Amino acid sequence: MKRGLKSFTLIELLIALSILSIITYMSASSFVSIRKATEWSEQNAEIRKNVYTLIDNLNNELSSVIYISSNRRTTFKSVRTNEAGVEINNLRFCFISPISFYELAKRDELVEVEYTVEQDEKSVNKYMVNKRIWYYARFPDKPEQRDPDASYTLITNVDFFRLKFYSRGKWYDSWDTDKIKDIPEMIELEFSLNGKEYREYFNVYISKF
Repeated sequence: MKRGLKSFTLIELLIALSILSIITYMSASSFVSIRKATEWSEQNAEIRKNVYTLIDNLNNELSSVIYISSNRRTTFKSVRTNEAGVEINNLRFCFISPISFYELAKRDELVEVEYTVEQDEKSVNKYMVNKRIWYYARFPDKPEQRDPDASYTLITNVDFFRLKFYSRGKWYDSWDTDKIKDIPEMIELEFSLNGKEYREYFNVYISKF
C-alpha cells in the first residue's frame, strides 16, 4: 500500500516566501551597510593622507626658507583678504630644496612655492587648497612672470583655512617682506575639513642674506 505524497499548503508556501523575503532584505541591508562603512573608511583614510601631506610639505619647506633682502624674488608673503574683501589666505615663499637621495637632479635647487585657497567648484561653500611650484637654477634678480613648473590640488572640501604669523611677541594675520623686511618666527595654520578642525604650528628656519 503506497503512502500519498504530502504537499505544502498555500499558507505554508506564503510563510516560506515571507521568511525568504525577510532574509534576503536583511542580507541586502547588511551588504549596503558594510559597503557604506568601507567607503566611509576609505574616504577618511584619503582625507588623513592629504592632511598629513599638506602638513609635511609645509613643515619641510618652512624649515628651509631663504630670504635675500636685496633680491625681490625671495619674498615671503601672505594675504588674508584680496582687494574685494574676500578671504583668500594665500602663502608664497622661497626655500632651498632639501637634499634627497631619490631626487638627485633637484638637490639644492632654489624653489618658489605658493599655496592658494580657492572656491571648490564641486561643493557649495567649500574650498580647496592648491599648490604651485617654480624651480630655479638660481633666482632672477627681479620677479618674472612665467607659468609654474608644477601645479596641483592638495585637499578639497575645506570649510575654512587661516594662517597667522608670530614675530617678536605679536601675532599677525598677514605678512609681506616688502614692508616688514623680515621673516616670521612661527606660523599657525588652522583649518577645517568636513567639519573636523585641525591646528598646526610651524617654526620657520631662515637662511637670511
